[in-house]
Amino acid sequence: MSKAPALREKIRSELLDRVMHHELPPSSRIRETALASELGASRTPLREALFSLVQDGFIDATLDRGFSVKPLTAREVREIYPIVWTLEILALQTSRGKFAAIIPDLVQLNRKLRRAVHKPTLAIRYDTLWHSKLTSLCPNERLISIVSTLKRLIYRYEFLYMNNPDLLKSSVEQHKQIIGALTEGGVKAATVLLEQNWRWAMQNLLDQFDWMS
Repeated sequence: MSKAPALREKIRSELLDRVMHHELPPSSRIRETALASELGASRTPLREALFSLVQDGFIDATLDRGFSVKPLTAREVREIYPIVWTLEILALQTSRGKFAAIIPDLVQLNRKLRRAVHKPTLAIRYDTLWHSKLTSLCPNERLISIVSTLKRLIYRYEFLYMNNPDLLKSSVEQHKQIIGALTEGGVKAATVLLEQNWRWAMQNLLDQFDWMS
């Protein structure tokens, strides 16, 4: 059996991790020869991995510049974040079962998120787990899958967000309010707070783009 597919997937996974955590910065040009040497691979599996990431929307490829990391843009934030919160709200509204069963897990995950200050990768992990637990009572697997896919697309933005300790602390407090609403049985109130949580993140990211421009 050929080792090529396994090697290509290994390279792809390594590149994706670097892109997600800004080790390959947004808009940066990818120098294939140097990168292939660094990874200890030939250019063929490297290019195959890069084209795979082009298809997934993380890498750009042009005739004049070759491969480059897709830039972070205010437009993408404005397009994707509202979709995410709309679908999460739908998942919450269509949940089946008692929210009391997941409240302890939500509280625990939120505490772990609070302790992940200055650790953006860990913070994203706990924030993602928190939102997944929040919508875990939704029986619509297709809906949950779509949300998961969208969150992969905004991971780089969330990494930028979680690098700011003040914003992380704000998210923790907003999560507490959502937990409080669910504890009191207020699903409608929880959905309003959930949208506010995502809108807060979106607006603060947009403010950063304004500052950088």
